[in-house]
Amino acid sequence: MRKNLLLITILIYGSFLFSQDPEILFNQANDRMKKGELEQADSLLKESLKIDPSFAPAHIGFSELWLRKGDLVKANESATKAVQMDEEFRSWWNGLNDIRTRIQNGKRNVQQGQFDVAMQEYQAIVDKFPYFPEAQFYMGLTKFRQKDIEGAAFYFSEALKIYPGHQK
Repeated sequence: MRKNLLLITILIYGSFLFSQDPEILFNQANDRMKKGELEQADSLLKESLKIDPSFAPAHIGFSELWLRKGDLVKANESATKAVQMDEEFRSWWNGLNDIRTRIQNGKRNVQQGQFDVAMQEYQAIVDKFPYFPEAQFYMGLTKFRQKDIEGAAFYFSEALKIYPGHQK
């Protein structure tokens, strides 16, 4: 009797999972990301792509997930896939390019000793993408170059608050 009940439960749950709409899974993944539950969001996005590999919003979801983990390269790769499937997502892709440009500008400004200008570049990223830990990390590096160890520690800790698994 227990085996039959278990089998029925598995069949019902399995059919529910496979009959899921990728849009519902995508929305659930977004909710998980907002709560900082990135691994659960990752699983939900993968499930949505199993159902429909051409579901462009899931690729945008992965792009945001990578951005939350501080990996701009992978975020851009996922955004590029989405744009190839649907031009509607071009503005997200452009936003990622803006991040890259601001980071490059910030690095150049730091090299030239224009620390305040660099911090403005990084702050513009934080304002638009507050969940991107790399902006806080670069702010920490800027403070470190200014020999402001307390300021650097503050921004490095902010990066870790955003994403505790931050590698740098």
